[in-house]
Amino acid sequence: SKWERFSDDFGLGDKRNQPKRNVIDAGGNQRSKEVVKSQENDGSVALDQGFTEDLLHKCDEAFLTCLRSQKVATISSESLRQQINGTTTLLRKSFFKTSTSPNPQEEYNFNCYVHFRVH
Repeated sequence: SKWERFSDDFGLGDKRNQPKRNVIDAGGNQRSKEVVKSQENDGSVALDQGFTEDLLHKCDEAFLTCLRSQKVATISSESLRQQINGTTTLLRKSFFKTSTSPNPQEEYNFNCYVHFRVH
């Protein structure tokens, strides 16, 4: 665009070439930085798969209850399950590009993504 060309000509686009900052900027608050830095798990905290499955099931129930209470649309839990299964099949290959099987945390992240995309 004209603005990009203008800013490049006059050295105004240097901010554009800097590395992107995290969407959640913890600023100077050390406690916030510890909470935001949740990607690392040294193995000391195990993922409770039963809990995660229950959590996603409760989210599905809450979604269906909200739809019914607002009279927006009516969908059965079986239909929701079919949509989740179809989306899972469609997106799994693009979500996990490596040939290795995903660890439980990656699988849970994927399941959350699929459920909330369908919702």
